[in-house]
Amino acid sequence: MDNSKFSAESFTQFYNSFFDYNLGLFKMIKNIREDERSYDILDLACGTGISTRALSKTFNDSSILGIDSSDELIDYANQAFVPMNVKYSVHDALQLNTLNKRFDFIVAKSALHLINDNYIFNEYLDALNPNGTFYAIERTDVSVDSFEIFDDAKDVWKKQYDKQRKLDCINHYLKQDKYEIKTYKFGQKVDIDSKHYINGVKNKEMSCLWEFDTKFIIDWLDKHLEEKQLIRVFEEYDIIAITKTM
Repeated sequence: MDNSKFSAESFTQFYNSFFDYNLGLFKMIKNIREDERSYDILDLACGTGISTRALSKTFNDSSILGIDSSDELIDYANQAFVPMNVKYSVHDALQLNTLNKRFDFIVAKSALHLINDNYIFNEYLDALNPNGTFYAIERTDVSVDSFEIFDDAKDVWKKQYDKQRKLDCINHYLKQDKYEIKTYKFGQKVDIDSKHYINGVKNKEMSCLWEFDTKFIIDWLDKHLEEKQLIRVFEEYDIIAITKTM
């Protein structure tokens, strides 16, 4: 998994707008969990810690480890405010076994579409405590269509986030007698400062833009993005909860 294409500063400016959304999403997860207690939580591919800080605020009695393969993103996270119940570490999401630790639940928000090795699901379950849950949280087509980007980029994003393909992979590679799957959905409007949005698009802070030429992206922005103070999107994610039953 390679997050090296993200720039820490513009990544943070862009995705900070989604902090309240993350709070709502994690509050939903907290409400659907049947056991309210302190947890050992892993935030997979945490970037600069935006989602990790939202996890920390929602599960304030829990211990949270945020990992990412990018030194730059983790350094940026450590230079920002680090809650008392949070630690960050540079670590490959494909090598959880080397953490030598098990978790009550693992959160992978906007991460699985960057992981090409489908066999890794078994390793994620192995990193869970008994009755632990892995939350695969991936953007929906409704959310993708609400972003002001060109159609070819939207098509790339939709393929990356394909829910049914991910469910098929999960069912194919995991032992069905060891887990159960439940699915949920959470969405709400998010307002993004237009300067941060444009800068984020120019710097390709969305993975759907990585394969496109920077000049093409800038030309498209100049021609199609109207001048406004805020850009509103409808952020919506599918939540696939995979619970270890043995």
